[in-house]
Amino acid sequence: MEIYENPDNKFSDKRSYEEFIKFLIDNYSSQMDFDFKDSRYRKLFSKRVYKGDAIFDVGYGGRTEASLSHFLGFPVNSYYIHTNSDVADQRESKYGFSINLFYNHKPAITGVMREHLMMDMAPSTIGYDFDAEKPIFDDYEIDYPSYIMTKIAQDAAVQFAKDIKDLFGSDLDLLYSRSDDLSVPFEHYLHSSAQDDRQIFGNLTFEDNLGEGKVFNAVDFWNNDISRVAKQRNWQLSSSETAQTVYISGEPEFDEKSAPGRIAKKFYNFERLLYRKFLKE
Repeated sequence: MEIYENPDNKFSDKRSYEEFIKFLIDNYSSQMDFDFKDSRYRKLFSKRVYKGDAIFDVGYGGRTEASLSHFLGFPVNSYYIHTNSDVADQRESKYGFSINLFYNHKPAITGVMREHLMMDMAPSTIGYDFDAEKPIFDDYEIDYPSYIMTKIAQDAAVQFAKDIKDLFGSDLDLLYSRSDDLSVPFEHYLHSSAQDDRQIFGNLTFEDNLGEGKVFNAVDFWNNDISRVAKQRNWQLSSSETAQTVYISGEPEFDEKSAPGRIAKKFYNFERLLYRKFLKE
């Protein structure tokens, strides 16, 4: 089991990670005092989190709320932009907390840039000093070009919200609006902005410790996401247009070099066979 004892080894895929967890449980679980850990976390967080407090996060699965609700013995609710899967619902049901969603769907572009623009540029918490009752932070170096552009964007967003509140005052609660409508400018920036507008974050990098274990340029990652979404959108449009041609024209010509064209032709031929079968019957 040397592969698990060498700290320089990295997980190559999800299966290797799961095998490591199984190895850890099988060989070391008896040495872990989980009750003692629970009591230390309970003592630490009970001085910081109280009934009625809530968490704001971009998403996604309710892990933090589940842990806090477990340690503290009362539900710790949260406000999310969106969730990614049914895991959040399962944890809500098990631990009794609730997640309030800004979106009831998952946006096409999510992750790195959405998280970055909504978070504080600060180090990550990598553990806790239980004796001093404070978090332990990871090393962090500020990239000043990214910091300046991020601060400008975040300060402007906060100022806009303050201006709206000051303008409408007590009438603000009377204004009905959908979350999707309120965030159209932001979503447009994430999904359809010009390359020059994205490049203001060209210095920004992030380390994918839980994924591929590499350092990525955030804009490159963002561009790949936009390209992926654009391809999916074009495929759907092509499929729709091809399907429309099938029903309008008697004998359409299919572009068999493209996947939508080949699929549309198969559906067209299949429907013709069914139609002939029904006529015979």
